[in-house]
Amino acid sequence: MSTRLSEADTKLHDSSISSSYKHYLHITHCAQKEEVQAQAYDESSKALMNQITSLAVETEPANPVVQMLLEAHGDSLQERDNHLAKAKAFWTSRNSALKPGQGPLSGVLDTTLKSIRVCRQAYHGKSFIGNHVHKCCKPENIELLTSSITRTAELLCPSIVPEVKKVAAKYHLLFSKFAECHNVYNTNIMTDATIDKLEQDITSYCEYFRSEFQSETIPPKFHMLDEHTVPFIRKWHFGLGFLGEQGGRESMLV
Repeated sequence: MSTRLSEADTKLHDSSISSSYKHYLHITHCAQKEEVQAQAYDESSKALMNQITSLAVETEPANPVVQMLLEAHGDSLQERDNHLAKAKAFWTSRNSALKPGQGPLSGVLDTTLKSIRVCRQAYHGKSFIGNHVHKCCKPENIELLTSSITRTAELLCPSIVPEVKKVAAKYHLLFSKFAECHNVYNTNIMTDATIDKLEQDITSYCEYFRSEFQSETIPPKFHMLDEHTVPFIRKWHFGLGFLGEQGGRESMLV
């Protein structure tokens, strides 16, 4: 996201944001304030230099007025450098002020997941179990998740709304493409036409993931989906859900 926030982004009145994020905003505000002051001294030094240049043409360099202006010019440059150094220190400290997952966007995602009764499992590396994946693949929940970060950005951080909207749209399409696959390969008996459509959907999902997330690694399950799911289903004509724990229990009841 953007490293510079607008004045509207640094309001600390909202009680829903964490103390870590408030501290992050406070540091941002301090850094921006130092940069504004540095800019003012820089403009002052340039104005003084213009005066010095004009007087130097008309008078002797030893003229007391010229000397006074030279001293003021030096002081302005020193003050500018001092404020820039302070701003740099604030920006540096901001890098460790907020860890990944502590910001308001991460927070609203967790809240939204809980609202649809989905909890990341600690014993699964904070990933989802099968039923939770199924819930997250519902169109209304995909919309709920991706729109939540946009609404939060509009409320707390207006300057990054365009960028957040791009991220939300990107993941909305990713989740929707995966849902097309997930909702089919977990069914039971499958016809050739259904398998053909599944193959197209898997190809579309995998191609989109590779093109939009080029720096991400490919986990084993992605490889299994891309290379082995369709051949396996073509051989047996039933979905992967039949092989899971729930499928096994259902077959025992028959």
